[in-house]
Amino acid sequence: MRIVKHPNIQSFVERAMPLLLAHEAHNHLILGLCAELMHNPETFGPEAPLLFTVEEAGAIVFAALQTPPNKLVLSHTRHTGAIEALAEELSHVERPLPGVIGPRSVAEPFGRYWAARSGGRVEQGMPQRIYQLTAVHPPAPPPGHLRLATEADRPLLEEWFSAFRAEVYPGAAPSDSQRTVTRWLTSPDRQLYLWEVDAPVAMAGVAGPTPHGIRISAVYTPPAFRRRGYASALVAAISQVQLSAGKRCCFLYADLNNPTSNHVYQAVGFAPVVDSVELRFVPCTG
Repeated sequence: MRIVKHPNIQSFVERAMPLLLAHEAHNHLILGLCAELMHNPETFGPEAPLLFTVEEAGAIVFAALQTPPNKLVLSHTRHTGAIEALAEELSHVERPLPGVIGPRSVAEPFGRYWAARSGGRVEQGMPQRIYQLTAVHPPAPPPGHLRLATEADRPLLEEWFSAFRAEVYPGAAPSDSQRTVTRWLTSPDRQLYLWEVDAPVAMAGVAGPTPHGIRISAVYTPPAFRRRGYASALVAAISQVQLSAGKRCCFLYADLNNPTSNHVYQAVGFAPVVDSVELRFVPCTG
């Protein structure tokens, strides 16, 4: 087993792409991050990303990517030995590893190996499911229409992104919503949309393009506007925009603790692919 720490995103993509594309839906997050790092690296801050591949008999069997200070994103793999080898490597790095996100079958054993070697503790984060859509099932249309968000929407978007984070990650430190909105409005690999009925009532975006698809993200409806079909209409509409523009599929993560959103996504055409999980790592302080 050979672990390679890549010096730049170009080197990582060249080696990891065949592995990542073999399971594009499983790996759509890491693929999307590769695209953004290639096209717009300045949006990720000053620290260089961590980029790893694991080889066995000359073949790439596992890959991982971290954009500090975020969690390490793990690729799909069936090679338990590769998971253990990378966890061993990263249990000794000087840069703190806040956690991982990846398919449950990969992330959970990685967490166990990391804890056993580092002496740290693993905490369960959000249980998620990856979905994929190849054809839209349009819902009954509610009032309103789709439009792209613009700089003029910034105050509302910053308010909504703060509320979204507080709801999804209760107890977490407040996010830098100004920086988040700037990234959404300026990155060539991201577009943020609003559903508008006289005024905006819901938002959702597309980000992280892969060779054949793109991720639906940042789906949020303020409590006062929920249960009116706005999110369903918005997700269906932007998914159709992407398919009509030439994408073969759309991906998204859904929180398994939120049955309503899972039902909404399946109703407009998203099919479950694999369960994923976020894990938080608490280092040993002794």
